[in-house]
Formats: sequence, C-alpha cells, structure tokens
Amino acid sequence: MIKKIFICLSLILFLTNISHCQNGFSKTYAFQISKKLSPYVFKVFDITPKNAGSYFDKTFIIDIYKSDSTTLIQSIKYTIGTVWKELELNFRTDSSNVFLGEGNLLDVNFDGYKDLVLVSGIGAMGKNWCFDVYLFSVKDKKFHKSTKFSGFTNIELDPKKKIIKEHIDEGCASDCFTENTYKVINNKPIIINSLIQDFDFKKKKLIAYFEKYKKGIVVFKKSVKASGDFQ
Repeated sequence: MIKKIFICLSLILFLTNISHCQNGFSKTYAFQISKKLSPYVFKVFDITPKNAGSYFDKTFIIDIYKSDSTTLIQSIKYTIGTVWKELELNFRTDSSNVFLGEGNLLDVNFDGYKDLVLVSGIGAMGKNWCFDVYLFSVKDKKFHKSTKFSGFTNIELDPKKKIIKEHIDEGCASDCFTENTYKVINNKPIIINSLIQDFDFKKKKLIAYFEKYKKGIVVFKKSVKASGDFQ
C-alpha cells in the first residue's frame, strides 16, 4: 500500500501553485522519510517580496503534509541569507549522500530516518554552501532544527562508517582549504581529524598539516605534502 501511495505522489513532483507565493515560485515534492512511514509531501512557497533587490535574504514557507496532501504536520518559515534573486528552494530527489542544491532529505545522524537539510548561506563565490539541519523526530514525526548538526559546509556523508566530512574553500584558487571529519556518536557530530592547507607568504608556497582530535582537543599534529599549484 505504501509503495502505491509513493508512486502516485511521485507523479506530482514539481507542480506549480503560484497563488500562495509572492513571486510565483511554488513546488510540491513527495519523499519517503523511512520505509517504516508513508511518504511525506513538501509544499514550498517563496514569500520574498517582489520588489527585493538583486542580492537579499530570501524567505520560504515549507508546509509538510501526510501522504494525503491535506493533513498538515508542520509549517517551517525559512530564510536564506543574502543570495541572488534567481535562487529557488529546489529539493533534490536523488539518493546522493552529498549536500548539494538548496534542499536535501538525507539521514544526517544515521538513525534510519531522513532529515531536512536546507541551505543557510552561500559564500566564496558560490563554492561554500552552508546548511541548517532539521532532524526528524520519531516521537512526534516532525522535523526540529538541530544546532549540533547545523552550520556545516559542503558536506559528504558516509553512512557505513557514520562519518560526516566537511570541506571549506578558503581561497588561493581553491588550493587553500580545511577538511574536517566528524564521527556521529550518541547523536552528536564529534570532530576526529582535520586536514588544513594554507599559503605561507614567507616561504611563498602552499603548506599543509594534519590534526587528530580527542574530545575536541588536538592531540596530534604533523606536516603533510600540500597539493595544488597556487603561487
């Protein structure tokens, strides 16, 4: 029965309903949060004023329904800080474990239920995408914003190892960066190591070093070979 409902709901992906939004953007998506649950329906409305400038905060309403598309579970008002006028809150519908695009449904804390992942800001000329995470609660079947999992940049998930990898572009034509690795333990992302690459202006070359953490404190650090050709 659940499979039949999901197939029917998939047919309504990307429907437009311009009557509920300020600037004409509205889309409907259906996602299966877990095999244990019927699909959820997400209706996204852009309520940003029409007279906003080229770069500004964009605000959206996300209405989340049960599979019947009429029983409202919750409504989330969400703002993306200082982005271009054309940006829309599109949801990815594939099963990739990489945070790309404005909206994602991914199991961030590896509990078997997909979480709502929304872009919160875009920096470094579009290379750094930061995200807020709304974890799915089995108790009330709703999504709740998590301060522990929000704020990551350019994330990739490894469900088998329960690992979160973060890549932050820091300039030098992308040859300067920080890569952090987190292990999810007891529903918390715990940093376990970092790879940092920067430019040494005195030596006029790229340098890199690896750090290992224990309980949030660096316990090991060593220089490693840098990659890239920035000068």
